[in-house]
Amino acid sequence: MALLVQRVSGSYRDNYFFPDLAGVALSYNTFVWNPDLDPKAGMVRLVLGLGTRAVGRVEDDYPQTIALDAPLLRPLADMDDVRRFSQHYVDLLDIPNNCLASVPIQELLSKNIDLKIDLVASPDHEMSEKAQSLRMPQNQYWLLTFEKLLKETDFVSCMQKILKRIETSYHYPVDINVRGTFLVSQAAIPHLKKSANPHILTLSPPINLQGKWFKRHVAYTMSKYGMSMTVMGLAEEFKRDGIGINALWPRTVIDTAALQMIPGMDTDFCRKPEIMGDAAYAIFNRKASDCTGNFFIDDEVLAEEGVRDLDKYAVVPGTTEFLKDLYLD
Repeated sequence: MALLVQRVSGSYRDNYFFPDLAGVALSYNTFVWNPDLDPKAGMVRLVLGLGTRAVGRVEDDYPQTIALDAPLLRPLADMDDVRRFSQHYVDLLDIPNNCLASVPIQELLSKNIDLKIDLVASPDHEMSEKAQSLRMPQNQYWLLTFEKLLKETDFVSCMQKILKRIETSYHYPVDINVRGTFLVSQAAIPHLKKSANPHILTLSPPINLQGKWFKRHVAYTMSKYGMSMTVMGLAEEFKRDGIGINALWPRTVIDTAALQMIPGMDTDFCRKPEIMGDAAYAIFNRKASDCTGNFFIDDEVLAEEGVRDLDKYAVVPGTTEFLKDLYLD
């Protein structure tokens, strides 16, 4: 077991502690939704409060996905979409209760706290008018759009400079897929050699060299296939040590945090992450020395374990037609 301790930067406000902004930034935008966008310009997933909502998948809550070459461009049709695909809760530290908490945006912004609301939020005039007409206690509503931050500050240009500086230093797009797989595996090998049943399991696909899998996301495909080649190489190299080194890939699109990078993505035709967890558990319980160099598919692993009914893994029970994941014909 490993424990990662990370500093949380922010400010004390009322009984809470949280940063004004947090998020995830990538130097290569693999999810461009408009042909005029340049993937090399990078992208940011931005939230108010702790960055947990930018990293992890949270049902019915969305970070702002910002293409750094067109920060105000959104793939949303109308105000209803803007409301739906926005952040509704703020993750923060509740100081009196000494715990992580999630507070509704409207509740937090209604408090008299030291926060530049106009920099991160825009008034929702339609909702405010409805609340006033219904004589509701709360009649001022906000939408987290970060519009003023993006338009009137140097946030976007600073992020572009930072990402390009890192990318130049790495001589590679900011991407931990291949390097992370190789370096972490190498670091773990000495410890795995002492284990009774040592396994390395990488989430990467079987290598399919059809041109269609490179056409629209060549950088992403290169990185995922690099992970798969790492699996192949390490499996052969450490076969004599009895270390099981394999890859696992889903048959269908999985409802994970990655889908938040595609605003408006319908997850009704996806499966839950639990199917990958159960498949991984089954692999880890196999004898490592007899199980290495494989490219497993989640439903095939479960079928080998006698699990035939996969309906419990469907986001919408009863679904029979799913979105197929990349690299599988």
